[in-house]
Amino acid sequence: MAVAVIADTFDRLFARMFDRTGFQSAFGVQLDSVADAVTCGFVPLNVLASDSTPATWGAALVWWGCAFLYALAAITRLGYYNLTHDSGPGFVGLPAPFCALVMSTSLLWSPHALAAALILVCCAVAMVASVRVARPRTAGLAAFVGWAFVLGYFTSGLRESARCVCLG
Repeated sequence: MAVAVIADTFDRLFARMFDRTGFQSAFGVQLDSVADAVTCGFVPLNVLASDSTPATWGAALVWWGCAFLYALAAITRLGYYNLTHDSGPGFVGLPAPFCALVMSTSLLWSPHALAAALILVCCAVAMVASVRVARPRTAGLAAFVGWAFVLGYFTSGLRESARCVCLG
């Protein structure tokens, strides 16, 4: 997820390096949102589900309901972005890649299922909130990308530690 967030952060800059027709540019916006829906909407849920899905039927139903709200909010936010990305500076609602990093960061402490559900709902609400969020520049962009790099480093280190423990 960290690699996908970094790629998503710079894909617009990369795309502007090439001459494109209006159709190609519009298609790129749509394709970017489909990729974001998968990497920032569904992948975090799959990873989180493997780590913190509750064992009881009722709690699992609540957890999956919160997961559905998160996915719905991510898709809604990305669709709204497609319609409004040229309408002014910044974003309306918290960007899906930011929420994916929040979800990924929460995995570092293996949250209890109820804590994970609360994080899902908070991220879902933040993605569809009608609050304008400035597009990160310079220091903010460096902090965001740095967060993704650090997260990628720690999660790959955790996987290696887990492999060493399993293999003895």
